[in-house]
Amino acid sequence: NRRPPSRFGEDEAPLVFKTLQRALFRSSDSTFWLQDSGEYVVLMDDCDLPGGERVAKRLLETLHEEFPNLRFLWSAVTGPESGTNARELLENARMGWKPSS
Repeated sequence: NRRPPSRFGEDEAPLVFKTLQRALFRSSDSTFWLQDSGEYVVLMDDCDLPGGERVAKRLLETLHEEFPNLRFLWSAVTGPESGTNARELLENARMGWKPSS
């Protein structure tokens, strides 16, 4: 099993999820926890790459305020530019991880 991109324990994972959900503005945005890989995926409807990166940075600021001792990695991808299906998008996102600070 791969380690999650952020180093949190079992007790913190649900809190991170709730924090992400609260920080999203649009009801069409969704957050998913991929238990097998320890990753969170935020899906945003009709969002270009620069917009997604702005949202990611805002979400990371919120996470750092709530969880100052955790380290997060992030990336943003869009389709069809970065992939035509969910698996391709996720793999391309994993290849593009960046440190949050």
